[in-house]
Amino acid sequence: MSEYPKWKYHKSDEPCLCATKDDEDALGKGWADSPREAKGLKKSAPPAGAAGELAKTLEKVTATLKDTELQVVDLQEQLEKAEDHIDTLESTIDDLRQELDLSVNEDAKEGTAKNTNPATKKGFKSNDEKSKTAKK
Repeated sequence: MSEYPKWKYHKSDEPCLCATKDDEDALGKGWADSPREAKGLKKSAPPAGAAGELAKTLEKVTATLKDTELQVVDLQEQLEKAEDHIDTLESTIDDLRQELDLSVNEDAKEGTAKNTNPATKKGFKSNDEKSKTAKK
């Protein structure tokens, strides 16, 4: 698992999530990997026995929760992007429907729909009719 993203702590500022080493370097002085370190306190040795195992388990659970939080944030961002795409598609569909309705309504106002069949257009002569005329 990658070292980043990771949380950084300061004795007087809010915790900050760093996505890269550059983000961490940009924070400046006074930032630490744990709240205890940020306050200038030394890491304490884990307790022995069952309490020590419990402390290790708690650290693992905390790390898993942080990873899960990052995944949730990422999923929320992906969901927002998907919703934006859906909005754009719905808007495009509405625009297309309006354009189609306008052309249908214009044809209805004229009383007939547009004739797109060349065989029935005025002045059109089929090949059979042309050949009959040519034979006469």
